[in-house]
Formats: sequence, C-alpha cells, structure tokens
Amino acid sequence: MKRLIEAIDLVKHFPVGDKKRLHAVDGLNFHIEAGETVGLVGESGCGKSTLVRLLTRTLDLTDGQVRFHGHGIGLIPARAMADHPMRREIQMVFQDPTDSLDPRYTARQTIAESARLLTDMSGSALDRAVEETATHVGLPFELLDRYPHQLSGGQKARVGIARAIVVKPRLLVLDEPTAALDVSVQAVILQLLDRLKREMGMSFLFVSHDLNVVRLLCDRVLVMYLGQIVESGPAREVFARPLHPYTRALIASLPGGLAGGQTTDADLLIGGDPQSPIDPDAHRCRLFGRCPRGVERCHTLAPPLREISRGRAAACHFVGPTEREAFVDAALAMHNIHVDPARRAALTSEFNRVAEMARLVQAARLPGDTLPAPQYRP
Repeated sequence: MKRLIEAIDLVKHFPVGDKKRLHAVDGLNFHIEAGETVGLVGESGCGKSTLVRLLTRTLDLTDGQVRFHGHGIGLIPARAMADHPMRREIQMVFQDPTDSLDPRYTARQTIAESARLLTDMSGSALDRAVEETATHVGLPFELLDRYPHQLSGGQKARVGIARAIVVKPRLLVLDEPTAALDVSVQAVILQLLDRLKREMGMSFLFVSHDLNVVRLLCDRVLVMYLGQIVESGPAREVFARPLHPYTRALIASLPGGLAGGQTTDADLLIGGDPQSPIDPDAHRCRLFGRCPRGVERCHTLAPPLREISRGRAAACHFVGPTEREAFVDAALAMHNIHVDPARRAALTSEFNRVAEMARLVQAARLPGDTLPAPQYRP
C-alpha cells in the first residue's frame, strides 16, 4: 500500500524561560497508508495533541519533515496552510462538538463554510454537496437549519463530521471524537465513522484514551510517552502481546487486563511522577523511574525505537520476537514473500492455531498405550 502521510524525524520544542525547551514531540518517525486507520494512544501530556497540530499543519515544526502523498508540507507555514490547496486533503474532527461549532451558524452554514472556503463550489452545487454530505452522516434535512443549541450531542457530532468530509479529504484526523458523548451515542458515531471510511476510502488518524475503541476501530496502533513513540504495530498484535512495559501497563488497566486475564504487579508502573519533558536526558529511557523492569542500562542508554518483528517496533532493551513470530518472518523471507502487518498477524495466529492442534494430537492417548506421550516442540 502507498504511504499517504509520513513523519520523518519530527520535532516540536517549546521555549520555556530563557534557554530551556519543552520537548513535546521528539524525533518521531511513522507513516499512515492509504485507506488505513491508525490509533494514537498515550496518557495526557504525552504530546498527542501537539503531534496532531503538526500533521494538520496548524503548528510550525521545530525540525523534521511531514510528507503528504509524496509532497513535503512541513515547511508550509501554519498561517499559510489555511489558503494552501493541500488544506482540503487533511481535515479534522474535534473532541467537543459543542465548542467546535460556531453558535451563530446553522448546521447547513457550518457544513457549507468548509466547502465554500476550500473548493470552488457555490450556489446550487454547494447546496447539493451539503445535502449529500448530510445524507452520508445520517443528519435529517430538517435539522440543517437549526443552530447548535437546538441539536443533541450526537447530532452536533454528525455536523462536525459532515463539516470535515464535505470536501472529500484523503486523511481525517479524529481527536477523541466521542469523548464528550454518552456511551449509547458513542457506539452510533463509531459505526458511522467505520462506514464512512469504507465508503469514501479515507485514512484515519484516531486519537483516543479509550483503548477498547482503538482495539475495535484501528488497523495499527502508535503508543506515545513523553513525546516519543514507544511501540507500534497491528492493533490485534499489540493488544494480544504488548511489548513495551508502558503499553503493558495501559492494557493491564483495562477491565479484563492483559490477554489471558492474568495481570501481575510486574505489568504495572511503579508509583511516582513522570520525568520532566523540559530538556530531558537524551541518554536515559523516558520511562525509567516508573518502569518495573528498569535497570542501570536504561538510565545510561536510551533504547531506540527498533523493529522487533515484521510490522512491530518497540523502544525497550528487553523485548524481542517470539519464536513463532521469528519462524513466520523467516519463512516469508525465504520465499521472498512480502505481506502487510495485518496479514502477517493473521499468519502468525494461524500458525499458533495449527501448532496447538499438533500439540493436542501428539498428546492424545489411545486405550492400551503404554509408552509416554511424545514431547511436543513448537
């Protein structure tokens, strides 16, 4: 698949005082492919919102590159991006549908404003685009002439989504789009987003604190901590076998905890405050001091984000691929077969299923058997 947007050594530092710098985003490298939904998770203050503003070009970079569909957009000043032709290709759905809507605009005016500013549509063509988009998001026409205070939370969320997709963007950035909604409404909006992605072929960057939503909606997951990506990989694999201690702690905090339902103290972070993001020590792991596995090496040598197995990466000294993942990767490499991370995850799951069947068959005992069961080796 073709890369739609790519961040290369992306950096954003904010000045604090005379000489100090707050490292909000610190050397990130990742990409989102066409038609892919990528989840971005991490605790408050880890840099998610800053990263979103850098990608949508509403905040200037300190260093690095942002490439969209092969074109460099990182050097476009944030002020100039509003009038740039690339603006319509990257749109955003905001966290609070009430605060993000102009109380003086009707739903129709709100949706039309995006199309009027970012396309050459006007008159009857603009009216048709607004009504077609309202149909896409399930917003009845009789609600189009209402103001935000006359709409429910779910209806306002639909207006916010319609405003973003009316110009047919290729990337839709969703910043906690369901956080301010009731649980019942959340499910409806998530189903709507999933349908829109399939029908319109958009890519999503889905920012959320709700890990269960990320698990269900996203193809891949990026885990951020103190301005850095500490783990990435297919959502199914990350939730089934988190590699980084921080990811394990996040998933262990969910109802049901880690896969298998067994969570121990070793899966939880040690109490204490996180390190300061102001001029952090470049030689120390950002999680050191809270990590249950931290050793002296972590204090003196920061682990880089490295590929652990095909499609998976983690920034930790103590992680590596399982034997079965390594076997699948070796088999694919031997036959020069290239598959995407989701397909590789499916192959690994199938290998695990077949291996378990083989173990059960070899362990089966027939009446009258006197020899011990053969020792199974995966």
